[in-house]
Amino acid sequence: MASSKPSTPSLSQHRPGKILIAFDFDHTIAEENTDVFVRRLLGPEGLPAEIEAQQRSLGWTKFMGAILQHLHDKGITSNQIRDLMQRTPLTPGMDVLLRYLHEKHHVFDCVIISDANSLFIWWILHFTKLEGVFPLSSIYTNPARIDDTDCKRQSGAWQTSLVGSVSQVTHASNQ
Repeated sequence: MASSKPSTPSLSQHRPGKILIAFDFDHTIAEENTDVFVRRLLGPEGLPAEIEAQQRSLGWTKFMGAILQHLHDKGITSNQIRDLMQRTPLTPGMDVLLRYLHEKHHVFDCVIISDANSLFIWWILHFTKLEGVFPLSSIYTNPARIDDTDCKRQSGAWQTSLVGSVSQVTHASNQ
């Protein structure tokens, strides 16, 4: 399932006089960590020990790439991953808050600054009909895509503490 929707955004124009609200995604909008939630597709056997052992040496983004490759190697499709992500629960009350902020779009600009990946975020926002709250240009995160073999790929490491701070400052300074 190829999708051109999620991608790394260009910085959006925050309108003067509006309040900028920044959200993380995992454990904030989504109740769970989506990178951990996707492992449910592996069933009770979970990850092989050799992949689990790579977490520290690879760093989180490359480790997630290894997990996604393992899911692909086990025959788990991007549709199955998307279907699971659409069952990721939102933090209680978050949908009400986000719909309110969207209704008051003349007062608030909302952005996501997260180390979750763009496909997981987009699939969840789209399924919950919250994508209008966060235009793609307001989501700062790890870019992800589905390749020609139906394998989900994350592109590059996204340093949340550094890039997240820069994203906030840059987004706000484009006002």
